[in-house]
Amino acid sequence: MANSLHVMRDYGSLLGGKRDLLLNEQSVIRIQKHIQTYKKLRKLELLQKQTYKKVLKDMKERVKKFEEFLPPLPTEQPVKGKEEKQKETKEDILENEIQEIRMKLERLTYENKL
Repeated sequence: MANSLHVMRDYGSLLGGKRDLLLNEQSVIRIQKHIQTYKKLRKLELLQKQTYKKVLKDMKERVKKFEEFLPPLPTEQPVKGKEEKQKETKEDILENEIQEIRMKLERLTYENKL
């Protein structure tokens, strides 16, 4: 009885079983096609990544060579130093104006005394 075979007596159930078997085979074939396309796309993706890496590496080398030919950039002073200089100049301007006003007042007082 270990090698028993199930035999269906109804013709409708026999057709239903064949139909299920064919649908399962169809599903397996679709899955195989999807796997094949996935493998192809993955290989294409890896090849593209490799080429992009090569191109980027080449571009970096070119940029480095190009930078060698450029003159060095002058070093800029920090922005704080510029602001302090501007403040100093503004303060100097104000002090100069105050001195001018004092001189005018002195002239006026001198002229009034005469």
